Amino acid sequence: MSYTYTTGSRDLDELIGGLQPSTMLLVLGHPGAGKTTLTSQICYANTLNNKKCLYITFYEDKEKLFRNMTRVGIDLRDSEQRGLLRFIKLPVASIDELLNAIVSLLIGDTYEVVVIDSINPILDAIQNRESQRAVLLNFFYQLSSMVKGVLVTVAEVPLGREFLDTGVMDFIADIVIYLKHRVEHGLLSRLMEIRKIRGAPLTISEVPFLIIEGEGVRVFIPPKPARVLSGR
Repeated sequence: MSYTYTTGSRDLDELIGGLQPSTMLLVLGHPGAGKTTLTSQICYANTLNNKKCLYITFYEDKEKLFRNMTRVGIDLRDSEQRGLLRFIKLPVASIDELLNAIVSLLIGDTYEVVVIDSINPILDAIQNRESQRAVLLNFFYQLSSMVKGVLVTVAEVPLGREFLDTGVMDFIADIVIYLKHRVEHGLLSRLMEIRKIRGAPLTISEVPFLIIEGEGVRVFIPPKPARVLSGR
């Protein structure tokens, strides 16, 4: 099945029902969980379908990111050279400056995929909890309406926790994916938890995944259990 927008993984697309227009995806995880790889893959895979992507970051170095992603088969430089990727590194500033800078970028051009990696500087710039909730609700609702394609937001969860301090982003997002990783028997184990799919039932909530050289993020969907026939 083909979808309007893709995650770059056929199995993940089938698991979440693809990325539909006007979708906001929230990718959560601890440092090193694979958030940037997954979001870069989403950006790149859609540029292969001639959809323009805006990648906004506060911390990532462009050359380092492009080099690291190339190793796993995500050629962001090629997307940029074809005019389908715009990479912007914004300075960490006051909350008003941050939000105005993001909105200005969207007003200046038309993008079908917008990535914000990550929203933590926005969260940190708002000191008061109640103000944080109100600003996030208003801003991301506005942003979602401006992006007619897919808005991908990334959030780093502090070590020792499994949730953000605010539940606002989980509420606003249409799809929430939480990436986990841990060491088991000396090997790195990665799990992807699908926490939310708005308007669709969750049949599988957690699946293993790998980040493979030359292939990117590969998700392994377990087989569906066979239906038990009654009366036999």
